[in-house]
Amino acid sequence: LEDGRDPYLELPGSIWLVHFWLNFNVEHLTAYRYFFNFANVQHFEKTKLIADCFEDAKKLVDSELGNISTIKKDIDCFLNTYSKKLKATPSKKSINIDEDHFISPLSELNLIQDNGGGFYISNLAERPELPIEIFTYALLEFFKTETVDSKVSTVD
Repeated sequence: LEDGRDPYLELPGSIWLVHFWLNFNVEHLTAYRYFFNFANVQHFEKTKLIADCFEDAKKLVDSELGNISTIKKDIDCFLNTYSKKLKATPSKKSINIDEDHFISPLSELNLIQDNGGGFYISNLAERPELPIEIFTYALLEFFKTETVDSKVSTVD
């Protein structure tokens, strides 16, 4: 890692950087960006999140959205990326992490937890493990974008 690259996402900062770039794409409103920038929920049900995302997208987009299935697939992908998949044990009294499925590196951030039955919790705790270098980089990128947007607004 001497050259600054982390090809296997071994450093926590690399995973935080992936999270930042997934949510910073201002050209596309993905489920990732919708959840972390617009949804503002801590406890939620997947079906309600899908419905809310679809309704908000209809307000933001000038053209026809089509059917809700595309948004449902995007939300499913988002939840599978950020939370570890759970399955009930045969006794159905406890829940175990299903290790037979791929677990995304972004689930290590513990930003969203699957409570089972389509219910999730967004963990909004302080993140001391977020490297200051990644935070500073993200803040500078945000300010750079805001500065460009404000200059465009004042020209109009």
